[in-house]
Amino acid sequence: MTSAIVGGRDVQDFPLDVAPNENVMGASVVFTDRTQELSGTIQDASGRGVPDFTIILYPADNRYWLPQARRIASARPDTEGKFRFGQLVPGEYRLTAVTDAEPGEWYDPAFLSQLLPVSIPITLATGEKKVQDIRLAQ
Repeated sequence: MTSAIVGGRDVQDFPLDVAPNENVMGASVVFTDRTQELSGTIQDASGRGVPDFTIILYPADNRYWLPQARRIASARPDTEGKFRFGQLVPGEYRLTAVTDAEPGEWYDPAFLSQLLPVSIPITLATGEKKVQDIRLAQ
């Protein structure tokens, strides 16, 4: 499912409140067989893969910075520094790597705000599979 629009809002991202005896009209649900993916490698200054980071992908639009949001994801690189995010929603994202994030901290808007200056902008179109490597400065 790509989207479920009710009243101009995607209810996959924002809650839908339905009052007792209220009819929900004009809902639109869209399905696709195309998926979006982001992968890459995190490397040190000499080009070696670095596994000791948490890679965080989050929406550029802070309206989506919600607890357990489907547009926020984290990944741990493998021993060669490779990471992958699958089943992403098309849109504008920010990508960053951190060393000391607590599990789930990436859902905290204050934490994400701190990451903005050091994040990489990413745009994913429908069906796009993009590679974005991260090179650490010394």
